[in-house]
Amino acid sequence: FNITCNGLPVKKFAKEFNQSNTVVTATPTKSVMFVAADKSKESVICASAVNDGLRKVARKNSLNVNGIVCNGQKIQDFVKKNQSS
Repeated sequence: FNITCNGLPVKKFAKEFNQSNTVVTATPTKSVMFVAADKSKESVICASAVNDGLRKVARKNSLNVNGIVCNGQKIQDFVKKNQSS
């Protein structure tokens, strides 16, 4: 068989790859949990929206989120800025 990898015969590729001192590292992930600053409904909704997703919180609480402000930002912007991807 004439097997190639990146245009090189497999044995040559493997030899060059092993000599290249390639280091593979994992990037650590960051996990953040938002906690409501107080027991007000708005504060709980803002924290829950970041943690669980805005749509889920809106459906669960049967509310229109357009008028909600979190830390001086529209809830949509607050969630987008603070949600981990």
